[in-house]
Amino acid sequence: MSEWQRRVLANDSEIVAKLPQPLGSGWHTLSLIAVDTGVVVDKIAIDFGKAPPSYGGPEETRLH
Repeated sequence: MSEWQRRVLANDSEIVAKLPQPLGSGWHTLSLIAVDTGVVVDKIAIDFGKAPPSYGGPEETRLH
């Protein structure tokens, strides 16, 4: 089974975006823009290169 077939059957998608340069220190904003109706974002995971592989991704982090 191909990766595409597995993701279709799991109703799952994953996008990996590499930044052209490292981010500087401080706060940054990630914007999601809806282009199709009916798409639900369940989780966003940002890995700074230290997250161990896991089935469901990292645990939830909340900033107050």
